[in-house]
Amino acid sequence: MGRHCEFKRKSCQAYKAAGERKSGLYKIIDDRNQSFQVFCDFDSEPGFAWNLIQSFSLSQKQVNYKIIFISRIFFFSDYTEAVSGDHPNWHAYLIRRNYFEWLGTQSTHWRATCRYDTDGVVYTDYMRTSLANCNVLTLPTNFYGQCFQFEFINIRGHECVDCTVPLWQNKGVWPLHTDTSFHLCEFNGKQGALNSEDNFGFYGVVNSQHRCSNNSLSTTQFCVSNSLVYMSLFYILLLLVVICMLASQMKVLCYQIAKCQTYSLYICGDALGNSELVGHAFHAFATIKPIQCYSWYVDD
Repeated sequence: MGRHCEFKRKSCQAYKAAGERKSGLYKIIDDRNQSFQVFCDFDSEPGFAWNLIQSFSLSQKQVNYKIIFISRIFFFSDYTEAVSGDHPNWHAYLIRRNYFEWLGTQSTHWRATCRYDTDGVVYTDYMRTSLANCNVLTLPTNFYGQCFQFEFINIRGHECVDCTVPLWQNKGVWPLHTDTSFHLCEFNGKQGALNSEDNFGFYGVVNSQHRCSNNSLSTTQFCVSNSLVYMSLFYILLLLVVICMLASQMKVLCYQIAKCQTYSLYICGDALGNSELVGHAFHAFATIKPIQCYSWYVDD
């Protein structure tokens, strides 16, 4: 009997890159060989595979002090407790901090969605940005109306692309959120907003026109992901490195990382007019004699 070989997947992105397409619970293994379950969303957005970090319903705002407490310190380093364990309860779920940190190292983006458990991803009441522009793992403890660059945001139908969005966070008082009653940055969601209306993560003032706060069962989700576009570029660069290593044995000069030296025809002087040579790569001994250039290419 053959031995079962299990691949160690480090994130939802790794599962999707390996061909998984059905969203659900998957086992993740970190660099310390610790395993944990995470909900993976594979199919809502092309180019992403999202790892669920937190989900909670508006009802938790009133009835569950534990969730209120956890949500108030969600993006801070001093929480260790998970909510709902490895099996997401969409109305009260929070992944352990160390698992969140691990997934953060594997990710380039984060997003906030409303009612994913019932509606999937809808781009009304949705926001997404890169960790490079707004790293939720390293944000200051307290800030008020600070502008961060977002790739996309929509609140109650008001949206913008590649624009700045104001965020608030105050440890022990407000978890990370935005307030659409203020127009402090490029995004403007004031039309139809309530006074001091809160969206995505904190709901002190609730607007029923926002999908995360339609009713007590409306949910909010935070997820992280690595863009598969970036992963594809990484694998392409890795492939180019391998090609360079192999090509060096055929006297093709490789320089820097993942770049193979090629010589355009103008370096070969008289070869400019020889259409037969167009597109060929020449090594460092190219001369002005087109026949010699060509013969060296063939010999390589």
